Amino acid sequence: MKIYKNYKLVRFPVVKIFLTAFVFFFIGIFSSTFAIMFITPQKKQVRVPNLVGQEYEKALEVLKKYKLKPKVNFKYSHIPQNHIISQLPTSGKQVKIGRGIEINVSKGPIFVEVPDITKLTLLKAKDILRPVGNNKNGNIGGLKIGEVTYVHSPEVEKDCIIAQNPCHRKKVPKDSSINVLVSLGEKKLTLLMPDLTNLKSSEALTTLNQLGLTLKSIEHKVDKNAEEDIVLNQNPEVDTEVTKDDLVTLVVSAKKIKETEQARNIFITYKTPDGFYHFQVRILVKDFQGEREVYNQKTPPGSKVELGVEVSGKAKAIIYLNEVLKEEREL
Repeated sequence: MKIYKNYKLVRFPVVKIFLTAFVFFFIGIFSSTFAIMFITPQKKQVRVPNLVGQEYEKALEVLKKYKLKPKVNFKYSHIPQNHIISQLPTSGKQVKIGRGIEINVSKGPIFVEVPDITKLTLLKAKDILRPVGNNKNGNIGGLKIGEVTYVHSPEVEKDCIIAQNPCHRKKVPKDSSINVLVSLGEKKLTLLMPDLTNLKSSEALTTLNQLGLTLKSIEHKVDKNAEEDIVLNQNPEVDTEVTKDDLVTLVVSAKKIKETEQARNIFITYKTPDGFYHFQVRILVKDFQGEREVYNQKTPPGSKVELGVEVSGKAKAIIYLNEVLKEEREL
């Protein structure tokens, strides 16, 4: 019995100490949680204002009013300089006071130099405007063709640019449009084909020259009933609408075609000079049948023109380069 009492005296104080410590620990945890949740002051939240499109200084004032901190980045943009391009978080979001708001501020557009695109085709002009690069005068490229207007022009080749706006060397924002005036070529005036029949060939040629028309060829036809060297037929026909580009063929009477004036086939060759631009090559043949055009084309530099033509009697080739007489060659 004595032993049992001693055991109780030893055991119970330890249990009491453990229970007391546990109670105090639980009370401490509860008190801390209560203090954090209900006593410690929480940061208030605000709704993020919309800053996009506002001036930079005004946006800073708005952020200050809402007790938010700006985080600023400057970027090139088509948005006016010193205006807000974008923000993060976006407007309407709930954030704590003191939160950083990232804003992108416009530095304005990148300016590029307008190149000279006059006398170029639209396709070539687009290739020059599109690429972005650098030259000694600054940035170039990053542009595009804008409004295209077509007009007739005797000076500028068809489908080439006559004028541009903005003009060459002007500085404009990247992605700007360049308006252009494009040539339709020289306006062709039409007239009615005159009646050349029953005229002598020389009189018919004089009439054609006065009207600015070009003789393609004179064909001879034996007609014993007609006076010699009289126009029997013509192409285009009388009263047909023609332009200066149309060629005229005449059929002229002949009493007899001499043996020396019989038709024969000959070969004409001509090589254009070397250079960078195409040449307008025009070749005429003059023989017993008259004078006619056998070739009229833009030809690359250093190219050979080869033609097979039929001539009658004594003949020669007359060669023009860009409307300038270059050679007369006996055939």
